[in-house]
Amino acid sequence: MHNVTTTMKINESESYVVLDHIAATYTSKPGDSGEPVFINHKNGTASMLGVIVGVSCIFDADGIQIDMRNSYGACDNQLNIFSSWENIARDLSIK
Repeated sequence: MHNVTTTMKINESESYVVLDHIAATYTSKPGDSGEPVFINHKNGTASMLGVIVGVSCIFDADGIQIDMRNSYGACDNQLNIFSSWENIARDLSIK
């Protein structure tokens, strides 16, 4: 997992920048946005890490996309982006 700032593309003419989110490799599919992200612990318990925001294709240092979108529009090699529980709690003033 890595802390990232990324540009999320909404459509051909609209995008927005998300700050202080987490990029990780886990399985997700279109429509999973808003779902919780959990980590399973060895003792059988789980902890909520955050909420899925979207995905980001992988680019090289020059900004060239390394992979191509597959037939259903997702990147073959993608990083999943989620907002951490700490960010959500802060933004919603949850203590």
